[in-house]
Amino acid sequence: MRKIIFLIILLIDFSKQINPPVGTSSIKFVFDVTGSMHDDLLQVIQGATHIYNVTLRREYSIYNYILIPFGDPHVGLILKTRDSKLFQRGLQDLIVQGGGDCPGMTITAIKLVLEQSLPDSFIYVFTDARSKDYLLSDTVLKLIQEKQSQVVFVMIGDCGDQDHIGYQIFHKIAATSSGQVFTLDRKQVSEQTRKVNLLVIDKIKRNKQTYILHVDSKLLEFTISVSGANPQVTLIDPSSTSTYLTIEISNKDDIQNAQQTELINLYGNILVNQKLQLNTNNSLLYSTIEKFQPPVKIFFFYIRLTGIDNNGYHFQRLSSTALTSYIRLKSIVNVDYNSIQIKSNQLYNIQCYMQSQLPYYVQWFKNAQLISQNDYPSHLTTVKYLIKLTEINAEGLYICNVTSTSGYDIDEINVDILALPPIIQILPTKELFTLINITVSINCLVQSTKDYNLIWKQELPSSSLSTGNALTHFSPYAFQK
Repeated sequence: MRKIIFLIILLIDFSKQINPPVGTSSIKFVFDVTGSMHDDLLQVIQGATHIYNVTLRREYSIYNYILIPFGDPHVGLILKTRDSKLFQRGLQDLIVQGGGDCPGMTITAIKLVLEQSLPDSFIYVFTDARSKDYLLSDTVLKLIQEKQSQVVFVMIGDCGDQDHIGYQIFHKIAATSSGQVFTLDRKQVSEQTRKVNLLVIDKIKRNKQTYILHVDSKLLEFTISVSGANPQVTLIDPSSTSTYLTIEISNKDDIQNAQQTELINLYGNILVNQKLQLNTNNSLLYSTIEKFQPPVKIFFFYIRLTGIDNNGYHFQRLSSTALTSYIRLKSIVNVDYNSIQIKSNQLYNIQCYMQSQLPYYVQWFKNAQLISQNDYPSHLTTVKYLIKLTEINAEGLYICNVTSTSGYDIDEINVDILALPPIIQILPTKELFTLINITVSINCLVQSTKDYNLIWKQELPSSSLSTGNALTHFSPYAFQK
């Protein structure tokens, strides 16, 4: 049984940088400006302006405004401002910018705006086409969980195929973010500002994905979820003990008692139902009485809290977005070439490339002997090892072994050192005089780090040395006559 913990950040405190006030959020408009929007662009902009004005009257404090137009195949420049008049002017200045086929770069634009926005924000997407970049949807869904933002789609077209995954993914994003997909006539855009989401039914299948967060002292709040491809998974804490689902009450004065928590899938079915008890050390914390076992084979679920308020009435609260959990993938290592040749008498870095969603450590082996090991963070993708080629034994089989808590992987590089040419010295160095029928010696001093072949030749074609040209194999550092 594998034991996995996944923590999804909601709020990070960086005390040394200027942060927006706590509780503030962003208003974000993602606007399709392809050619198909030309005839009705003005009407849709007016409807979007009305939505903007209604949003400003909400009780939430708006810190900034973000507008991003997108077309096909490009996404426009992001307008990010705290000036509401500048934002409205940017909205009014939108113009169509061509566009070929019906699908657009909707998901790319949503991804960019999520990366720029504050948590607990509102995103409105206006388009008349399905997405062509729906393969980015997994990244967007993870960003939604991180930013806890609501995404509302105002659709005035669908490319004629509402069964296409490029259209259905809008429903998946809306369901995960407690948003909605409205399919309207252009004139109906401004009528959808006060509707709320009551029920979401989702039929899109999901592939496995991975989301990882390292918990540090700067985290103030986080949500826990667990996943796997058909595993039996137990949630554990950093000390490897079974954990309980813990819920923190943000305003204790409004609640008399939190009684139970439920996990609910996107169809409204209850997956887990557990009673809660008050933490004896912290009056704001409630935890499950029994050990918490998250649902298996469920990709998305909401957390619902029920209990009694201070006036004796029953209350219930639902998490602002659906949660999902991801299995951590095994680390992968690759090298450019499995065999390389390197000139001697120089330094050379061999390297391996990592794909790891967790911190990892790398061991380098040469001819099965450990020669180096170090720890690395997950964002570092290239690890190098310096070979000192002045060493005679530098060549051999090098293995790069990467290991993390999710597994290990290896790759290898066979290093062949190209030796320098042998150094030869003939003695005597210039001329040798002798009498006929007298035997003399010519000395050849060879310096080489590799085995070599020695060939004696005479320039005069009509005569030869001993039996002719001689080819002899010698070991390094030989002295020949």
